[in-house]
Amino acid sequence: MKSGHQFHEDDTCELVILHDPGIGSYLNSLHPAGALFEKPLSTCEAKKQHNVFRKLIEESGAKVLTVREILRMDVDKDMVSRVNLEELALTRLTYQFVGSNGLPDKTHTPQEKYYVSDEYKREVLRSLDIERLVDVVLLNPTIKLTRTAYNTGMVTQSTELNPAGNLLFTRDQQITTGSGVVMCNMASSQRSHEIAIMEFCFKKLGINPIGRVSAPGTLEGGDFMMCGPSLAMVGVGLRTNSLGASYLMDNDLLGTDRLAVVRDIFDRNQDRLHLDCVFAPLGRDICLLDETIIGAANPKRRLVDVYCRTKAGRYVIEQSQVEFSQFLKSEGFHIIPVPHKLQLAYGVNVLNLGDSRILTVNDDTARLVARDPHFKGTIQSIDFRAVTSMFGSMHCCSQCVIRSPAKVTKTMAFYPLPGEYRAKEPSERPIDLAFPSIDCIIKVPTFCADTLGLDRVEEEKMCSEGRELLEALEDQGINVRVEVCLLHGHPQQARVGDFVKVFKSKARTVMAVFPSVKETRSPVLCKLLKQVADFNGWLFVDFTYRGVVLAASSLDLIKQADGTMALWYDSSITEAQGTLIAELARLCEVGTVPGDSFRPIIGCVPIKGGEVVLVDSEEKDSTEIAKKRWPEAIIVPVKVSNLKMILGGGLRCFVACL
Repeated sequence: MKSGHQFHEDDTCELVILHDPGIGSYLNSLHPAGALFEKPLSTCEAKKQHNVFRKLIEESGAKVLTVREILRMDVDKDMVSRVNLEELALTRLTYQFVGSNGLPDKTHTPQEKYYVSDEYKREVLRSLDIERLVDVVLLNPTIKLTRTAYNTGMVTQSTELNPAGNLLFTRDQQITTGSGVVMCNMASSQRSHEIAIMEFCFKKLGINPIGRVSAPGTLEGGDFMMCGPSLAMVGVGLRTNSLGASYLMDNDLLGTDRLAVVRDIFDRNQDRLHLDCVFAPLGRDICLLDETIIGAANPKRRLVDVYCRTKAGRYVIEQSQVEFSQFLKSEGFHIIPVPHKLQLAYGVNVLNLGDSRILTVNDDTARLVARDPHFKGTIQSIDFRAVTSMFGSMHCCSQCVIRSPAKVTKTMAFYPLPGEYRAKEPSERPIDLAFPSIDCIIKVPTFCADTLGLDRVEEEKMCSEGRELLEALEDQGINVRVEVCLLHGHPQQARVGDFVKVFKSKARTVMAVFPSVKETRSPVLCKLLKQVADFNGWLFVDFTYRGVVLAASSLDLIKQADGTMALWYDSSITEAQGTLIAELARLCEVGTVPGDSFRPIIGCVPIKGGEVVLVDSEEKDSTEIAKKRWPEAIIVPVKVSNLKMILGGGLRCFVACL
């Protein structure tokens, strides 16, 4: 079994834990309000609806296990599993003598001590069949005894059951972070015994929790969301407190660079008790949000404090009291506001199976999402009304223990950043018969005049340098292809032909992406990288991201000697830039390598295995470094000042060797 982990609610579900509505739910339904349920229900209907829910999850490709299935797993053929289950049942079974007043009586004879001892419990439990053992665990019985002068000297006065009736909501007893599973501490004491059951299940699956929140801290899983390798969210309000959030940071359990603490200060309503009641990611850059909490002047608004992880592993506050919808927009999310009526009908509490495959309980919510042009996934609605009567919906009822990166993340390995042009893994695209045996690619943008404010004279200088660069390489027998990079959707598309003519038969047109400030949030960046891969294009890495400027001259994607890909970066970068580079490396599934002399390195491009090295004649150290690293190579100096001015980086940013 893989260790439990997830980095994003939009990653693909691999393993989901559910709990069937059973006898515990039935007993709780006899007094719904006292059992934390919303209203009376038919547990028979709830079970039918829950079975449909399970089938849909399994049809998505995920493995589904219920708590009961895990508890009884291997018990019939492995004595260790049998004994472990008996020991768990031992902690859930209570024997108690009571007096005539009904209060516990602890004055026992030696015989009475035996009949309330663990020794006697074990004797009883070892005789039970597997299903009855599981029932003991889930029903938590207390047998109350009184003394009698007849027969065995004692008689059962009553059998009380304290069932795990809310265990149906398997989201709450734990959270799954980028680092692993963390056991929670429930705010409601009547649910506290659920945690031991779920922890037993995880350990039986070979998933050892990495932490456990203890009082006075509280944390419930419905208040936790993973939104990427750089961001986790935790709601603090009715059920989760600040101490629970601090525990995750203090013990470095998140596996993310940032934690957004979403504070419910003004509302604190049972209808919006958890974060997943008001917010749901439908993909990397789109989400549902309860409209009743949107707006800085809204009396029910949520405020966000953002904590960032330092190199020492400590989290320090970076932003405070940012209105939630504004924070989401700053992270690149397109928000679909959910009307109050739909939120009350559990319209926000959806389950994302990964890659924007959404399950919901509300037809109107499904239509709302389907009509939004930003939503590119699928959404299906099913009847879940009997289950939601227990005060929870699909997200509450499911614990996604293992998620794997969605397809968009895997695609990025082709060509995520400027630098070495070869894919991390072989591309499935057909071989390019038009340009066989290419040693090197020169990349030239076509959109400088409009995008960067340059005039045609400067543009012509750039093209002239590109042509001279081409000739210098061809003089050394290098097979070159020129990629005239078209900004996708840019009005200068009609001028591509002018640029192609400059380089004649050596050129072809590809798509380029030049991210704006708003486009460089990590969810959108993933999609940009996918576009670049699909179009054989390339990406400028000279942008502002969360207020951090990351220039192409500070970063380079290279192929190392062992064939792996790595991001080389300038070791003089700021801590904020380092955090961003680490995020990009995770997104692109590559390593990172610091370089003390990075600037001169990007002024050198080895071609044909180092037989020829192209060097920037204006970088004074580049020639010296090239001679030291490639002593047998032919050194070819070139002048590329105009190209550098436009691209904001060194030679490696627009010349790629294959």
